Amino acid sequence: MKLCSSDAALHQALTVKLHTSLHQLFQRMADHAIEAEPKRRRASARSLNMHRTVTSIFILALLSATLTHPVSAWSNFLANSPTKPSSLQVPSCPVRINTCMYGGVGAATSYTWKEEQFEIELTLTVPPNTTAKDIKFKCSSTGIDLRLLGDSETILLDGNRKTRGKICVDGTFWSISDGPRNKSGEKQREINVMIEKHFVPTSTSGGVSTYDTTTDFDWGGIYPDDEAEVTSREYEVAHELNVREYAAKLGVDIDNIDMSKVDKTMFGAELRETDAVGVEGKKKPGTNLNITQATLDQLVKFGLAKEVVRQGDGTEYEMDAYSSDLERKHFSVLGKDVSVDELRVAGVVGTPIDEQSVSLNAGVDEQNAAASYSAVKKEAELIRDDDSVDGQESSASEDDDLVDPNAKDPIDKLTVQKLREVLRNAGLKVSGNKSELKQRLRDHVQSLLEESET
Repeated sequence: MKLCSSDAALHQALTVKLHTSLHQLFQRMADHAIEAEPKRRRASARSLNMHRTVTSIFILALLSATLTHPVSAWSNFLANSPTKPSSLQVPSCPVRINTCMYGGVGAATSYTWKEEQFEIELTLTVPPNTTAKDIKFKCSSTGIDLRLLGDSETILLDGNRKTRGKICVDGTFWSISDGPRNKSGEKQREINVMIEKHFVPTSTSGGVSTYDTTTDFDWGGIYPDDEAEVTSREYEVAHELNVREYAAKLGVDIDNIDMSKVDKTMFGAELRETDAVGVEGKKKPGTNLNITQATLDQLVKFGLAKEVVRQGDGTEYEMDAYSSDLERKHFSVLGKDVSVDELRVAGVVGTPIDEQSVSLNAGVDEQNAAASYSAVKKEAELIRDDDSVDGQESSASEDDDLVDPNAKDPIDKLTVQKLREVLRNAGLKVSGNKSELKQRLRDHVQSLLEESET
């Protein structure tokens, strides 16, 4: 199609105006796309069709008006036309932000590099008119071979030279693009090699890679023996924290601290026996978290802590105020999927009992399991034969709870008072309701029987 206008200047001005208007329209479309990103999933197709329709109508209307209207009709339209269209601003793709402050830049005689935590961008300058078919690239886990094809192959990067670290081959690629002009005014070409560094994580739990604290992410260059070819190298050096200077900024003089005002239970992993006036005495092994009951309740509420009860035989249970005795779960330090039977087969009876628990259980004779069980059974039978005991019980108090006369298990014949007395003699926990006490005693008797069998 040829424009029927004899005015070449008008044709040029209309072309500039059309280009500028389309640029502004596309810029608004890009801005709208960025602002409407949260709604893109449900309106992407409708928005794209609308943009295409508006663009097509605008172009057709402008071309039609150019062919049919006289020159004078465009005076107002061209009044504010710029002489040169502005450059199109294309929103860049999201860039991965490194989680650690590692990296630096450097330059050598034939290449430059920019290093980040997990990647190194290597840039090389090649002659003008170089295309992708003129490049020969080969990557391994220890080096990169890059050659420029022609009458004779020109080695840009020698594959026999080993890099400073391991390379992830799957994440390493190269590209060629236009570079800056040289001194003669010719536009040069640049080859960009994106090297992904290979590090072995210590854990990938939850899809998150965790690395050891001693992992050195900085290569500091491409090759270990590059002192002769590197002209500049700029890396940020981590500064050692000056504790005195940092404390002085906070208004604290660490040389003049009144230790009598410091809560020492926050720092040590040892408990100290104190007398009535609070004077520290002999050290006692253990751990003092020094938290209040309200803080513990909050931790349990949000699932950050669990209340675990350890029995005298080493077995542990998770305590939940909202669950019954039948729903009580065994606790295992090896994980929730490890059952008690598996621990027993592996020879793990229970977690070690600390010194405090041992001292409480010092007077308990658990060597003869059968004798202990017989004593408990005999005491239960004596209580069952004593009819006056049931008559003296009161249903208004938990300590005087009535027993079931039809119960077959001797433990069910025990009252709360007797249950607590037996548990106290065995060195076990005596808190809880009657059902909890009975279950605790059954578990203790069962553990004694298992020890006697082994």
